[in-house]
Amino acid sequence: MGLLALSVILLLMVAIPVVLGMARVVRSAEKLLDVLHQELPPTLHSLRQTGADLSDLTEDVNEGVQGASHVVKRVDQSLTQASQQAQQAQMTARSLWAGLTVAWGVFMQPSRPKRRQRPPTRRPSTTPPSVMPSPKAPAYSADTARPAPLTRPAVAPKHQSID
Repeated sequence: MGLLALSVILLLMVAIPVVLGMARVVRSAEKLLDVLHQELPPTLHSLRQTGADLSDLTEDVNEGVQGASHVVKRVDQSLTQASQQAQQAQMTARSLWAGLTVAWGVFMQPSRPKRRQRPPTRRPSTTPPSVMPSPKAPAYSADTARPAPLTRPAVAPKHQSID
Protein backbone atom coordinates (compact mmCIF):
# COMPACT_ATOMS: atom_id res chain seq x y z
CA MET A 1 0.00 0.00 0.00
CA GLY A 2 2.71 2.36 0.58
CA LEU A 3 3.67 2.25 -3.02
CA LEU A 4 0.19 3.02 -4.11
CA ALA A 5 -0.04 6.02 -1.81
CA LEU A 6 3.27 7.30 -3.02
CA SER A 7 2.11 6.98 -6.67
CA VAL A 8 -1.10 8.83 -5.96
CA ILE A 9 0.81 11.64 -4.19
CA LEU A 10 3.25 11.97 -7.07
CA LEU A 11 0.40 11.92 -9.56
CA LEU A 12 -1.39 14.68 -7.67
CA MET A 13 1.77 16.77 -7.44
CA VAL A 14 2.18 16.60 -11.23
CA ALA A 15 -1.52 16.88 -12.05
CA ILE A 16 -2.22 19.99 -9.95
CA PRO A 17 0.11 22.30 -11.98
CA VAL A 18 -1.18 20.77 -15.21
CA VAL A 19 -4.79 21.37 -14.19
CA LEU A 20 -3.94 24.94 -13.08
CA GLY A 21 -2.24 25.59 -16.46
CA MET A 22 -5.21 24.20 -18.29
CA ALA A 23 -7.48 26.50 -16.29
CA ARG A 24 -5.40 29.49 -17.39
CA VAL A 25 -5.57 28.33 -21.04
CA VAL A 26 -9.34 27.93 -20.79
CA ARG A 27 -9.68 31.47 -19.31
CA SER A 28 -7.52 32.88 -22.12
CA ALA A 29 -9.51 31.02 -24.74
CA GLU A 30 -12.70 32.30 -23.16
CA LYS A 31 -11.45 35.89 -23.30
CA LEU A 32 -10.36 35.40 -26.91
CA LEU A 33 -13.78 34.01 -27.85
CA ASP A 34 -15.50 36.98 -26.16
CA VAL A 35 -13.31 39.42 -28.12
CA LEU A 36 -13.96 37.51 -31.35
CA HIS A 37 -17.69 37.46 -30.64
CA GLN A 38 -17.65 41.23 -30.17
CA GLU A 39 -15.25 42.14 -32.98
CA LEU A 40 -15.92 39.54 -35.67
CA PRO A 41 -19.45 40.58 -36.79
CA PRO A 42 -18.48 44.22 -37.52
CA THR A 43 -15.32 43.02 -39.24
CA LEU A 44 -17.29 40.59 -41.42
CA HIS A 45 -19.78 43.34 -42.21
CA SER A 46 -16.87 45.62 -43.23
CA LEU A 47 -15.44 42.86 -45.42
CA ARG A 48 -18.84 42.36 -47.13
CA GLN A 49 -19.16 46.10 -47.69
CA THR A 50 -15.60 46.27 -49.08
CA GLY A 51 -16.42 43.41 -51.49
CA ALA A 52 -19.56 45.22 -52.68
CA ASP A 53 -17.60 48.45 -53.11
CA LEU A 54 -14.93 46.62 -55.09
CA SER A 55 -17.63 45.10 -57.30
CA ASP A 56 -19.13 48.56 -57.93
CA LEU A 57 -15.70 49.99 -58.66
CA THR A 58 -15.00 47.14 -61.08
CA GLU A 59 -18.23 47.90 -62.95
CA ASP A 60 -17.35 51.60 -63.05
CA VAL A 61 -13.87 50.82 -64.35
CA ASN A 62 -15.32 48.49 -67.03
CA GLU A 63 -17.75 51.21 -68.12
CA GLY A 64 -14.89 53.72 -68.18
CA VAL A 65 -12.76 51.37 -70.26
CA GLN A 66 -15.62 50.80 -72.70
CA GLY A 67 -16.22 54.56 -72.93
CA ALA A 68 -12.51 55.17 -73.48
CA SER A 69 -12.46 52.44 -76.13
CA HIS A 70 -15.38 54.11 -77.90
CA VAL A 71 -13.64 57.49 -77.73
CA VAL A 72 -10.42 55.97 -79.09
CA LYS A 73 -12.33 54.41 -82.00
CA ARG A 74 -13.99 57.73 -82.83
CA VAL A 75 -10.64 59.55 -82.63
CA ASP A 76 -9.13 56.90 -84.92
CA GLN A 77 -11.97 57.37 -87.40
CA SER A 78 -11.56 61.15 -87.22
CA LEU A 79 -7.82 60.86 -87.82
CA THR A 80 -8.42 58.57 -90.79
CA GLN A 81 -10.93 61.00 -92.27
CA ALA A 82 -8.61 63.94 -91.61
CA SER A 83 -5.76 62.07 -93.31
CA GLN A 84 -7.93 61.35 -96.36
CA GLN A 85 -9.08 64.96 -96.53
CA ALA A 86 -5.49 66.17 -96.21
CA GLN A 87 -4.43 63.90 -99.08
CA GLN A 88 -7.32 65.14 -101.19
CA ALA A 89 -6.47 68.77 -100.37
CA GLN A 90 -2.83 68.12 -101.21
CA MET A 91 -3.80 66.61 -104.58
CA THR A 92 -6.11 69.56 -105.30
CA ALA A 93 -3.38 72.03 -104.35
CA ARG A 94 -0.85 70.25 -106.57
CA SER A 95 -3.29 70.24 -109.50
CA LEU A 96 -4.08 73.91 -108.96
CA TRP A 97 -0.38 74.75 -108.77
CA ALA A 98 0.38 72.79 -111.94
CA GLY A 99 -2.47 74.57 -113.76
CA LEU A 100 -1.30 77.97 -112.58
CA THR A 101 2.29 77.18 -113.58
CA VAL A 102 1.24 76.19 -117.09
CA ALA A 103 -1.05 79.21 -117.41
CA TRP A 104 1.74 81.54 -116.25
CA GLY A 105 4.17 79.97 -118.74
CA VAL A 106 1.69 80.44 -121.59
CA PHE A 107 0.94 83.96 -120.49
CA MET A 108 4.63 84.90 -120.29
CA GLN A 109 5.62 83.43 -123.70
CA PRO A 110 6.41 86.03 -126.33
CA SER A 111 3.69 86.30 -128.90
CA ARG A 112 4.35 84.23 -132.00
CA PRO A 113 3.78 85.65 -135.47
CA LYS A 114 0.59 84.43 -137.01
CA ARG A 115 0.97 81.51 -139.36
CA ARG A 116 0.32 82.19 -142.98
CA GLN A 117 -2.83 80.66 -144.17
CA ARG A 118 -2.89 78.37 -147.16
CA PRO A 119 -4.64 79.63 -150.22
CA PRO A 120 -8.10 78.20 -150.52
CA THR A 121 -8.36 74.99 -152.46
CA ARG A 122 -9.96 75.03 -155.86
CA ARG A 123 -13.54 74.16 -155.81
CA PRO A 124 -14.83 71.77 -158.46
CA SER A 125 -16.47 73.46 -161.37
CA THR A 126 -20.17 73.35 -161.77
CA THR A 127 -20.06 72.51 -165.52
CA PRO A 128 -21.65 69.17 -166.47
CA PRO A 129 -19.25 66.28 -167.04
CA SER A 130 -20.30 65.85 -170.69
CA VAL A 131 -18.89 69.29 -171.50
CA MET A 132 -15.71 68.85 -169.49
CA PRO A 133 -12.61 67.62 -171.32
CA SER A 134 -11.28 64.16 -170.52
CA PRO A 135 -8.30 64.20 -168.24
CA LYS A 136 -6.59 61.51 -170.35
CA ALA A 137 -6.99 63.07 -173.73
CA PRO A 138 -6.18 66.65 -174.64
CA ALA A 139 -9.15 68.86 -175.27
CA TYR A 140 -7.80 69.87 -178.74
CA SER A 141 -5.40 68.08 -180.96
CA ALA A 142 -2.30 69.88 -182.02
CA ASP A 143 -2.86 69.63 -185.78
CA THR A 144 -6.47 70.74 -185.90
CA ALA A 145 -8.53 73.22 -184.09
CA ARG A 146 -11.29 70.71 -183.59
CA PRO A 147 -11.95 69.09 -180.28
CA ALA A 148 -10.67 65.56 -179.87
CA PRO A 149 -13.34 62.88 -179.68
CA LEU A 150 -14.36 61.80 -176.21
CA THR A 151 -13.40 58.27 -175.41
CA ARG A 152 -15.56 55.84 -173.56
CA PRO A 153 -14.28 52.82 -171.80
CA ALA A 154 -14.85 49.58 -173.64
CA VAL A 155 -17.40 47.31 -172.07
CA ALA A 156 -17.06 43.64 -172.77
CA PRO A 157 -20.32 42.00 -173.86
CA LYS A 158 -21.78 39.55 -171.46
CA HIS A 159 -21.86 36.00 -172.69
CA GLN A 160 -24.90 34.01 -171.84
CA SER A 161 -24.50 30.36 -171.19
CA ILE A 162 -27.07 27.80 -172.26
CA ASP A 163 -27.87 25.31 -169.66
